[in-house]
Amino acid sequence: MSNENIIQGRPPREESLKLIEKGRELFWGSMDSLEQSARDLIKSVAFVKGVYLAIIVFAELPSQILESFALKIIFVLPVFLFLWSILFSTLALLRKRYEIMKQSASHINETIKKIIDYKANLLNFSFWFFMASLGVVFFNLTIFVFYSTS
Repeated sequence: MSNENIIQGRPPREESLKLIEKGRELFWGSMDSLEQSARDLIKSVAFVKGVYLAIIVFAELPSQILESFALKIIFVLPVFLFLWSILFSTLALLRKRYEIMKQSASHINETIKKIIDYKANLLNFSFWFFMASLGVVFFNLTIFVFYSTS
């Protein structure tokens, strides 16, 4: 037996071992957390989209809004932003094929990091499309109230 495989030095402290274990839990739990976030975001977007469409369909829009092509576009824009948000959240839930070398722990680790980064980026896109759609919805409500009172 060669001495090069033996790690010498003092043993790690109990605090360090707990932190390492907590780090592993966070790392392995991050995939589940991202997927649950994607599901929650899809539910939120679908709910807000449903409420927005119900308001638009059942509200009597003033004639100034119905006559202006630009205002029609602005009132339809949130629907497309909602759909883009749902698309990116759904992509974060879908499985993607990755090549994994089963004998290489570092390759498996890097692949998992890539998957987590990919899903996190998709969720960021989804979130910002959702925020943009909410901004346009509030802008549309302002226009609606302005034209309804005049």
